[in-house]
Amino acid sequence: MQPHATTSISKTIYNEMDHVKAALRMTLDSITPDFLTSWDMNSLMSTMVDPDAPILCRILDAAAQTERGAKENKLKDGSTACHAIITQLAK
Repeated sequence: MQPHATTSISKTIYNEMDHVKAALRMTLDSITPDFLTSWDMNSLMSTMVDPDAPILCRILDAAAQTERGAKENKLKDGSTACHAIITQLAK
């Protein structure tokens, strides 16, 4: 069963990354001084990428944080690391 699940998840992530790449595509005109001063990776990624890549986000979450850590860490999680990884994968 595992090879079939791996193939299915791989296809799903491939499709998710197509959506992520499209969401992250920007033109030079859209990078304004106002955009640069208010830019925050987590808020940008959580609105633009997380909805388009739920499976990849979940996989990276599982790799970045233990189950115990997810229960006990109330102030921090692996979202920043996951967002940075997804951004690098998109490029």
